[in-house]
Amino acid sequence: MLVTCTLLKSIKFILEASRVHMENCKPAQHASSCRRQVIFKIEPNMNLTPTAIIAIVGISVFAAISCNNTNQNASQPTAQNSNVPADIFKTLIDSATKARNNAYAPYSKFLVGSAVLAGSGAIYTGCNVENASFGLTNCAERTAIFKAISAGEKRIKAVAVVTDVPELTAPCGACRQVIYEFGRDVDVIMANLKGKQKIEKISKLLPDAFGPGSF
Repeated sequence: MLVTCTLLKSIKFILEASRVHMENCKPAQHASSCRRQVIFKIEPNMNLTPTAIIAIVGISVFAAISCNNTNQNASQPTAQNSNVPADIFKTLIDSATKARNNAYAPYSKFLVGSAVLAGSGAIYTGCNVENASFGLTNCAERTAIFKAISAGEKRIKAVAVVTDVPELTAPCGACRQVIYEFGRDVDVIMANLKGKQKIEKISKLLPDAFGPGSF
């Protein structure tokens, strides 16, 4: 880190000597892009020295690589933000994605897949099942949870929800209540088919929840 900072200071000194002004850490205008960018201000009708040109190219490449790494890390929280092991984390998302293909959604056309990591370590999948009587529709999360409970599970550790929309889909209120029933520290993993991911604790998605301890 010290070497990098020293190098950047040296490059900045070279640029300033060549009348090229550099502004570091200017906020990006678009949230989807890198949050920091480097701006060069070059005075018109000036002759840049070869050293200055090389410095500009070098720092531009450095900034581009840094931005790319930042964006990748932001869109891929992985298991570092979760209590779920990295390999299981990926398996949950893959399982939910596969289960989504079985969704019965002739009315909304909104396909949802879910995968539940139970206390035993087993994974149970589910999809949304709609009904002509809309109130009887069952969400993917509850389908997966009910499958786990009917198989003898008593606790769940994580729930993955996968959809195909730009903004990640969080569980509905009813599903949040059901998730909380079987674990107050459950990791809720939200993902879409583009690879965007987010993790939240059920206790955050359902604050001041009514649960087994409320009686």
